[in-house]
Amino acid sequence: LTQPVEETPPALPPAPLGAGSPPAGDRPTSAGAVPEPRSARADDPGSRGNGLDAFKVREVIHAAQGRIRHCFDRLRQGSPRVTEARVSVRLEIAPAGNVEEVEVTGCAPDDDTFAGCVRALVRSLDFPPASAPTVTTYPFVFSVASGEQ
Repeated sequence: LTQPVEETPPALPPAPLGAGSPPAGDRPTSAGAVPEPRSARADDPGSRGNGLDAFKVREVIHAAQGRIRHCFDRLRQGSPRVTEARVSVRLEIAPAGNVEEVEVTGCAPDDDTFAGCVRALVRSLDFPPASAPTVTTYPFVFSVASGEQ
């Protein structure tokens, strides 16, 4: 029986969102990871190495940041005074690469529509195949770019 592998994607500093062209390097323009996410099973040596590598998880999520940013834009349409939002999702990725389960583990502001939007978009992501399931928690931070108010 194959046990799920919990990987922790590397943390990136939060970046202003919605700014023009992407900055050099690996820094995102739509959503950035907040401090290092916690994984309950990352220390389990018997389950490491079979699931997706944390960098692959990050790569897929970063490629979808424009779509995920749309959730923050919709939140701001209904609440223009909101200038920052944070959401953490725990996702279970099947060996085939499809997301089997997504749970929002933290959301600020506490808005069901915003959380549901992020959950639905993360659920629709396709990851590369792996030899075992992968379970990870991924945090996002959204903020208004300077001059965007």
